[in-house]
Amino acid sequence: MIIATNEWLVTEDLLLNCLVKKHGHLGWEKVASCFVRKSAEQCQARWYHCFDPSIIKTREEAEKAALLCHLAELSDAVTLLKEDKAAVVAQLAERLANGKKKG
Repeated sequence: MIIATNEWLVTEDLLLNCLVKKHGHLGWEKVASCFVRKSAEQCQARWYHCFDPSIIKTREEAEKAALLCHLAELSDAVTLLKEDKAAVVAQLAERLANGKKKG
């Protein structure tokens, strides 16, 4: 049973933005499946009421939404860098192992 809460943490807002960017604003079941305590309806409501760029917001809300979108992009970049680092380490280990076999 999933316990839904109304409060959203900054990290959950960041995750919501990343997931909507990845799955689109119609894949609410997929988005909600990445949260422990949020339903598809809660994710959809949070997106439309707080982050949907087509909704006119106060200046403060628009700045918060823009900041979270920027953080989501940075998070994506960090993930890619970590994946690249892991690939480079694996390639180096393979090269070292092959070099030892030849020598």
